[in-house]
Amino acid sequence: MCMKRVEVKFNNGLNMLACVRIVNIVSKFRSRVWLQKDDKVADSRSVIELLSLGIGRGDRVNLFADGEDEDKVLDALQKFFADSETMNKITL
Repeated sequence: MCMKRVEVKFNNGLNMLACVRIVNIVSKFRSRVWLQKDDKVADSRSVIELLSLGIGRGDRVNLFADGEDEDKVLDALQKFFADSETMNKITL
């Protein structure tokens, strides 16, 4: 099992669009992935669970992965969270 910690820099935090993008990224890999904020944990393949974490701008979250490509999926998610410029340009 691997873990990385990221800071959410998206203006709207983890809104519906960001959660859908996370699900799309994770679905390309075989490993199981979870996000954790404080004491709440969500399966990264569930938009509803991700939204229920209530992650806002400036929050720090832990990313956990377990499986054969755990390093690759965490790298992909870390890149997603680092690209706040793209997400901040999108309005709903």
